[in-house]
Amino acid sequence: MAEPRPNEEYYPLHTTTPRLLASFSPLLFMVLGIAAFVLQDRGLLVGPEGDADGLYQIDPEVTAGLVLLLTAALLLPVFSWGWWYIAAMSNARARSMHAGSPWMLPVSVLVMIGAVTVSVLLGEQQRIASSLLLGVAVLAYFMAAYGVLFSVRKSALAVKGETRHWNRLLWLPWLSMLLSVVLYSVAIATESAPVAVLAMLTPSMLSIWGWANWCMGMASFDRACRGYQVARDMNTDMPAFMMGQKALR
Repeated sequence: MAEPRPNEEYYPLHTTTPRLLASFSPLLFMVLGIAAFVLQDRGLLVGPEGDADGLYQIDPEVTAGLVLLLTAALLLPVFSWGWWYIAAMSNARARSMHAGSPWMLPVSVLVMIGAVTVSVLLGEQQRIASSLLLGVAVLAYFMAAYGVLFSVRKSALAVKGETRHWNRLLWLPWLSMLLSVVLYSVAIATESAPVAVLAMLTPSMLSIWGWANWCMGMASFDRACRGYQVARDMNTDMPAFMMGQKALR
């Protein structure tokens, strides 16, 4: 028996722009690092070792641009990922009732921000309540990170899309952490410079692999949603006897 469709005349929400922004936003951190290196080379950015207070000193002429770049690097990935998630999950939800909720990510982020804010305002006066709110914030963070990934994976299954990219994103951070601890321990125990270099490079390489899976996962999810709609549109133009088992859907 076919699963119910909440809206047969649904027009897919636009996901290309947020997907492209989310895919290329991590490159802003690379741009930020290159900009910091260039500014330091020109004497416009002085590191902690060159300052009496142990702080970075930035030339006033470039402070505004550097702060703007840092803000964009921090906020653009969150904004674009949230935009894509809401639009993509709404598209999947319109295709299948088994898809995840599009509001899991924004609600988790709002709960996390609210819990941290109230905890800071309470301070030392109500330590127990403050600790409980920090626990709520940690739980909301894991829901915004892993809960959302599980939701996307579930939705990809619902629209008959690929799940391998989302599976990798679930275990790649833990693999990176484990390898880093093991390699750093071996480097300290053996005092081996090559192992220390490998310990520094391994998380970076796994992060690049994770980024590639993130980009491919979003693209394959959007293709699955579009393909689902195209397949249904094509099926409606075909006689039932030519569609076989598909006629039952």
